[in-house]
Amino acid sequence: NEWKSNSKQHLQETLDKFKEEGLLPDYPFGTDFTELEKRVVPVLQELKSANKSKGALLKLALKGLGASVEESDVEVLKRLGLENPQSFKDKITQLALLGALRVVCNE
Repeated sequence: NEWKSNSKQHLQETLDKFKEEGLLPDYPFGTDFTELEKRVVPVLQELKSANKSKGALLKLALKGLGASVEESDVEVLKRLGLENPQSFKDKITQLALLGALRVVCNE
């Protein structure tokens, strides 16, 4: 049965192999994203994934708490309006974002 390997999981695994080898770019048909936006996309995906569980979100926030803020991080924070968080929720979001930056950039 030649269609058995057309599952989402199998196709993703196959494409991931090409990505790891540098043969499949993130945006094969081009993009209008700036370099900053390209950096933010996987970070926001990490944050969205962690947002499904309070424990995972807390883990990201703790990583952000211990993270040193780099110049490139400041640009991301400014872009998302989190450079000077005022509310408790925004402060936690900022820490989780910094944690997500560490996770994505250190992989």
